Amino acid sequence: MSTRKDIINQLKTDMVNAFDATNVSYMNVTEVVCGIVNFDYFATRPAVAYWAFSDEKNDEYLDDERHRILNIIIYGYTDLNNVDQNYDDIYDLADDVERFLMSSDWTYTDCTLLGDIIVTVGGTDNQRCMFDLTIQVEYVQEF
Repeated sequence: MSTRKDIINQLKTDMVNAFDATNVSYMNVTEVVCGIVNFDYFATRPAVAYWAFSDEKNDEYLDDERHRILNIIIYGYTDLNNVDQNYDDIYDLADDVERFLMSSDWTYTDCTLLGDIIVTVGGTDNQRCMFDLTIQVEYVQEF
C-alpha cells in the first residue's frame, strides 16, 4: 500500500540514486528538491525539483479502497552551454528525467504516465534553461 507521501518521498530517493555521478546512464544532477524553487535557488546546475499539485480520485467502490492519480510536476534547470552557445544541456536533462521515469530505477515506473513536457530556453539574461514535465502516478489508497 502506497500513500501520496510515500510516492513523493520515493521520487526524491530514486532520482538522487539514479542521478548519482557514478551512474553513467544519467546526467550528473547536482541537487534534487521537493518543492517550488526558482532558478537562483540552486548554486550549481543541472538541478531538478518537483511537487505534487493535485491528487484525484480515479475510481471509488464505496469501500476502504480508492484508486487515485497523483499529479506531479517535475522541472529542471540548466545554464546555457557557454562553450558552444547551445541549449543541448536542457534537452539532455529532460531526456534523462524521462528515461529515469521509464526505467527500473523509478519504483513506480509501472504506475507512471508521462505527460506533456515544455522546454523554455533563454530567460531574462539568455543564460537560463528550464523544462517542466507533468506526470501521473496511479496508486491505491487504503484505510
